[in-house]
Amino acid sequence: MTPLRPARLWAIARRDWRRELGGRQGAATALLLTAMLAPAAGLPAPAPPPPAAPWTVSGDIPPRVLAAGIPVVSVGGTTHLRREDDGRIAVTGPVSPALRAALDGSGGVPVHLRPRPLPIPGRATWFGLLATSTLTGAIAGAISGERSQRTLGTLLAASVTRGEIVVGKWLAWGGLGVLASGIAATVAIALGRVPAGPWLVALPWAPLGTAAFGLWLVRGAGDPLSGTTASIRTIPALLGVVALAAWGLGWSWPLVGAAVPIGGALLAAGSTWGSGWGPPVVGAASSALASAALLAATAADLDETPPERSWPPLAAWAGWTAVAAAVSGVVVGFPALWAQIGDPAVLARFRPEMPAWTHAWLTVWLAAAAWAWGGATPPPTSSSPPRGALRATVAGLALGFAAPLTDAVALTTSPVAAGYRALLWTAPLAPTLLASVAEEALFRGYLQRRFGAAATVVAWTLARAPANPHVGIATGLLLAWAGVRDWRLSAAARVIACAVSLPLGPVGP
Repeated sequence: MTPLRPARLWAIARRDWRRELGGRQGAATALLLTAMLAPAAGLPAPAPPPPAAPWTVSGDIPPRVLAAGIPVVSVGGTTHLRREDDGRIAVTGPVSPALRAALDGSGGVPVHLRPRPLPIPGRATWFGLLATSTLTGAIAGAISGERSQRTLGTLLAASVTRGEIVVGKWLAWGGLGVLASGIAATVAIALGRVPAGPWLVALPWAPLGTAAFGLWLVRGAGDPLSGTTASIRTIPALLGVVALAAWGLGWSWPLVGAAVPIGGALLAAGSTWGSGWGPPVVGAASSALASAALLAATAADLDETPPERSWPPLAAWAGWTAVAAAVSGVVVGFPALWAQIGDPAVLARFRPEMPAWTHAWLTVWLAAAAWAWGGATPPPTSSSPPRGALRATVAGLALGFAAPLTDAVALTTSPVAAGYRALLWTAPLAPTLLASVAEEALFRGYLQRRFGAAATVVAWTLARAPANPHVGIATGLLLAWAGVRDWRLSAAARVIACAVSLPLGPVGP
């Protein structure tokens, strides 16, 4: 690999700045950045609400609670009890069914339930978002503008490498975003709006990572219009998806959330997960690795003539995935949302089988809509029916016998996670069978035929097992294998899994 030469990189960056920021256009960009970032940096923020207290139980520790085997000292973040100075008993961590049964049968001990506080991104997250949002047009025209003006061939024939062209453009626009967000951070620190801290390590990688993705996205655009259209449609959606993914994962596992490229750095810059060094360093490292991979892919695909390729319709895949996730998330996650905004005790009354019929009918309608949207093309059939039946049987037995094991390897034991697991197997049997067939028609019958097995496994995990992604990936791979030729085989595997898991007992608490 030819090493990058700083003089060439600086020349490419200056060339882009002169072309895109010269004259009135540059002044307008500077004024827009100032108008957006100045209020975010200088205005005082309202005082945050006091943090919610942990779960508390009044009185002495009941003997039945001690007999339940709950550790009294915190070990590895598990549920534990401790006596406060005022005599109360604080219960921190997940409230297990054993602890709940012990508390309910301990003789009228009053229990006060308080929802877990939401991690809220701080002010610096907006610095990265606002600085990035103004660069979309310039990033879109960085390569497509060269093609439309017929200057990309001249660059490729000059004494600069493809890597230097791409990295120089990345430094030009990512560096401008870093400069803008850095100035805003400096002003905010000087005015005392935010304290300086480790979050400064992650802040630059929000615009740098977005610039790398934007260059990769428009590397095949032949003119600025098509490049701008693609970037305006995709970059905001990307930022929203990675930020939400980082926020959701980081709620329980901050370092896992910070490892989401771009999104982790964006939230770590806002001190979403505290003021320690771990999330900012992990967020910066993951975004740096992702940027390097995107820049290498862009340089390898850089030609004077846009390469002809068949792009998978990313927007369609994202749309169907989001709707499928909403179908499961709304019916399963509604109790958790209600607990946050209204009645915390609703989670104690929640049972995984409650949303089963609602989920089943919504999934049927969604699958019907997908098939109507995609046309009435019949699914491909297996050339070897016995082999297909064997795949369905093996996959169904594996899924069915794995059902009771999902609690043992669960990343979270929340009622919401239990609701997702119950909908996947038996909660109860009739609506689960109905939903299983509809889900296979949607995921393996529609999505897998159009977007491939890998994209379908990702969609399946996001929609069906966001709380425990290892379960989603494992089940998605099994079903993709079973339904590789015919989605009806994966539907048969689901039926077998439900029949096998039913005698093994209910899934979830």
